[in-house]
This record gives sequence, structure tokens and C-alpha cells, in this order.
Amino acid sequence: MKFLLHACAATLICSTVVLAGAPPLPQVVIVGMGAKNPTFNESKFPDLTFVYLPTARTQAKEMNAMAKAALNAAGAVEVFEGEPSQIVTLWNKSGSVSFGDNTQSPFKAVLVDAAGMGGWQGCINPDDPSVSEGEGEEETLEDAFSYFVKKGKQAEAETKKEQDWSDKDAFVGVPFPEFAVTDAAGAEKPVSTFAKSGKPVLFIFTRIPEGVDLTDPAAAMKTAKSAGEAWKAVALQVFKDSVEELFKSIEKEWYGKKIKD
Repeated sequence: MKFLLHACAATLICSTVVLAGAPPLPQVVIVGMGAKNPTFNESKFPDLTFVYLPTARTQAKEMNAMAKAALNAAGAVEVFEGEPSQIVTLWNKSGSVSFGDNTQSPFKAVLVDAAGMGGWQGCINPDDPSVSEGEGEEETLEDAFSYFVKKGKQAEAETKKEQDWSDKDAFVGVPFPEFAVTDAAGAEKPVSTFAKSGKPVLFIFTRIPEGVDLTDPAAAMKTAKSAGEAWKAVALQVFKDSVEELFKSIEKEWYGKKIKD
């Protein structure tokens, strides 16, 4: 019994240490470009909210699902058209960012304050999200969290700003635009449900091609009956890992949770 009590106490202490090192956090909303992939399991990442933009359509219409998976796994940006135009422009024009270790990130992000005003914009480093750099009131995302979440500051409105949504600070100092999103269950709702919820929100934009089967690539590798099937399973596993890398990193670094495959 004593051993169990000590073990429980040690677990609590370790959990406290992990969470104590995390920055003050906003709500984190993952926005998928395009429609939802029905084989992607959002519940695997309990602290993240997933929504989608089915009105944003890929221009790679002739490319099959596996080719799209390979494109996205390599950190390339699949070009989109449609609505909302502000987000499509953000996705298409900003490109990928190369960090010091050559990590390629196509994950665009916008942090809004409690009133729905853009306060930070940049690309997220999937290896260490907190050190991501961008434009706004603070340079790093960690400092932006401290400014907007911990201190409760508000972004300064840029009333004379000449709006060009392709600029690297286009969303800074202006109200986050209104548009419709679809949640994981298929229900449509205005994005202001999050942006004007009364607390800071970090929107992270990503891409999970809807035609790719992410159910269990590892199992598919074991049951492959040909070299072609084996290659496809390996490619799917690489893509799945690239999709989930950022989500796992956020859960671990910010919420102290290690997500298993």
C-alpha cells in the first residue's frame, strides 16, 4: 500500500513538473484545408479542436490521393482555391518555413486575443511549437501566449492598414474574418464561435487530404501481398506521421500528454 501511495505521489509530481513548464495556453483550433478525412481520428488528440473548410478546394484535381499525401508529407504546399478567400490566400502565399534544422513547416497560424483581434501570425515549428516565430506584438509564440493569455493584453488595432491578405502580418491588428467551418461531426458553425469566445484562440491551418486512408498503415504493411502494396503502406505511414507530428508535439509540450500510435 505504501508503495502504491509513493508511486501515485511521484506520478502527480512528475505531471505537475511537465505542466508547469508549459506556457499559458489559448484554445487551440486546428483548421483543415478542404473537407474532413473520414479516416482521421480527431479524438486521439483530446486537447485540440478540429474544424474544416470544405469550401476551400484543392487545385491538384488530377493528382491522386497518394500523390497528395506525398506532397504534403514533404512539407510542400498544396495550392487551393475557393472560400474563404482570406484563408486560401494565407495558405497559398505564405509557403513553408524552413527552421534551423531544415524542418519544413506548412502549418500557418494566427493567434487572436480575447476580443477576436489578430495579435500574432506565423508558421508553427512542429518539433518545438513554443519557439515558433512570427509577426505581431511578440516575436515568438511562447511570448505571444504570455502577452495575450497570461497577461490578458489586447492587440492594438491597425486602423490605417492597407489590407493585403498575402502579407506575412495580414491578420495582425485586424479583426479575425468571419466564415463558416465544419466540425468533425459535420455540423457547420461560424468561426466567430471560437474567435469571439471571450478568450484567446490559436488557429493552426493544415491539410489532411480526404482521399487517403489513415486507418492503420502499420497493419497494412504486415499484410501486404506485393511490393506495390508494401510501398503504398509505407508511404501512408510516412504521411500519417507527418500529419500527426505537430498534434503529438502540442499535446506533449503544452499539455503533458504523450500520444501513442
